[in-house]
Amino acid sequence: MKVISNLFLCIAGLFIFIQTGFSQVAWFIPDNPPPNKMAILTFNAKAGNGALAGYQGDVYFHTGVITNKSIDGGDWKHVVGNWGEADSRVKMTSLGDDLYQVKFVINDFYGLQPDEIPQQLAFVFRSENGSHVGKTKTNEDIFIPVNGYVLPVKEAPEYVFEKREYVSHSLFEHVLKVLTNHGLITIEPYNSTTIKVQHFPNSVGASSPSDAVILAPQPVHSVASYDDAWVKLMTDSLTVLVHKNPVYVAFVYHHDTILQEEKGYFRRDDSDGLRFKMADHERFFGLGERANALNLRGSRYNLYNRPKYGYEIGAKNLNYSIPLVVSTNHYLMLFDNPQKGYADLGETEPGIMEWGAIGGPMQYYLVVGFDFKTISHEYATLTGFQPLPPFWALGNLQSRMGYKSQVETDSIVHLMQKEDFPIDAVILDFYWFGDSIMGTLGRLNWYKPNWPDPKQMIDGFKLWGIKTILITEPYIIDTLKNFRITSEMGLLARDSTGSTY
Repeated sequence: MKVISNLFLCIAGLFIFIQTGFSQVAWFIPDNPPPNKMAILTFNAKAGNGALAGYQGDVYFHTGVITNKSIDGGDWKHVVGNWGEADSRVKMTSLGDDLYQVKFVINDFYGLQPDEIPQQLAFVFRSENGSHVGKTKTNEDIFIPVNGYVLPVKEAPEYVFEKREYVSHSLFEHVLKVLTNHGLITIEPYNSTTIKVQHFPNSVGASSPSDAVILAPQPVHSVASYDDAWVKLMTDSLTVLVHKNPVYVAFVYHHDTILQEEKGYFRRDDSDGLRFKMADHERFFGLGERANALNLRGSRYNLYNRPKYGYEIGAKNLNYSIPLVVSTNHYLMLFDNPQKGYADLGETEPGIMEWGAIGGPMQYYLVVGFDFKTISHEYATLTGFQPLPPFWALGNLQSRMGYKSQVETDSIVHLMQKEDFPIDAVILDFYWFGDSIMGTLGRLNWYKPNWPDPKQMIDGFKLWGIKTILITEPYIIDTLKNFRITSEMGLLARDSTGSTY
C-alpha cells in the first residue's frame, strides 16, 4: 500500500505541475483544501526565486496559518518548524526533477482551535541549515488559500471630496491658519528651515501631541502676505505657499519649488492621508529597514514594525519602519503619525507620493538644507540627538542566530581569546530562555538544561573585559504563564475596548 500511495503522490504532483504550466511555486491537492481532510502540498523548486533548484540535500518547509484572527498576511499563527534544523515534522519527500511533497491534515498539523478559521497557509522552503530559501520570484513568502477562502477583491477607493476651496485665513504668533470648505490647515515654523503642516478634517484643529518631536517652536522671523491666488508665509530660508482654489501647499527654497502637494489632505473610504507631486528626476531614501532598493521610488511600503525572517533582496517591508523620506530635492519629510499606515512612492500612480494611515493626525514636518549633512543635523535637532553608546559597543560584538548553550558559547569565546581575535561582547539570541523560538517568547528565566550556571559564565567573560548581551522581546505570547500575570497587572498594551491587545 505504501508503494501505491507514493506512486499516486508522484503522479498527482506531476499532473498538477504540468497543468500549472511549470510556474507555480507551491500548490495543494485538492485545491483550496478543507482543514479536516488530508491535503497534499507540492513544492516546485525551479519556480519562484529558484533558490533550491538543483539542490541535492533534504528540503524542509517553514509554515504558519493566516486565520480569522490574524491582523494581516504577516501575522502567522501556529508556526511550525525549527529554522536551521533537521526538523522531521517539516521534511519533504523528493519526487525528482526539483519537485517535493508532503501531506497532512491542516487542523491536526497546526493544532487549530475550534474558534479559529484558517484562510491561508504561509510557507517558505529551505535547505537543512537555512542557507537556501525558496520563496516567490520577488522573494516574498508564499501564501496558499485553504478552507474555500477567496482573496477579497480590492475595489477602487472613493474620495469623500475631490478638492478643497479656500474660505479664510489668519496669522497669530507666526502660525498661519487656512480654513477650507473641508477642514483646517495650520502651518507653523519651528525654525527658519523646519516647518510643521497639519491638516484637520474640521474647523477646530485640536493638535495631537507628537511621540517623535522634542523641539519646541523657536522664535523665528516670518512674514505673511496674500493675493487673489495665494497665501504666503516666508521665513529667512523657506517660503510656504497655499494655493486658494483648489487648495494645496507648496514649498519654495532658494527660488526653487522643492515640494508641492497634489490633493494634499484627502479622506477616502479606506484611509485618510496626504498626496504630493514628485519631480521627474527626484529620488527618495529612508523609511527605515527595506531590502528592495536604495532609491525607494516606484514602490509602496507599509509603515509598521514587523519581523521578516529569512528575507532576501526584494523584501520591502521588514523589521523597523521610520515614516520619513529624504529627497534629492534637498528636503526631509517626516509623516508624524504613529498609527498603522503606508507610503506609496509612485507604485499606484506614477508621479504621486501618497502617505496614509487608518487614523491619527495628518501632519508632517518639512526640513530643508543645502546638503544632507545639514538636513540630518536639523532633523536631529527636531527629534533629538542619539546619545553616544558606551565605548565597548563600538567594538566587535560576537553574534549569530544563535548560540544554543552555555557550553557552545564558552567554547566560542575561549577560542577567540586563544586565537587573539578581538571581542568586546557576545550576544545571546532567544535560546537563552528556551530550546526553541516556539512557545518561549516572553520567558524571563534562563533555560537551565542548556545554561546551568549563567552567572559563572558572565562573570568569567567579564574578567576578560567581555560583556554579555541578552536579546529581550517586547511582547509575551499568550500561552505563557507570564502573559496571564502581566495582563492581570495591567502591564500589557490594550486595544480600543480596554482588552489586552
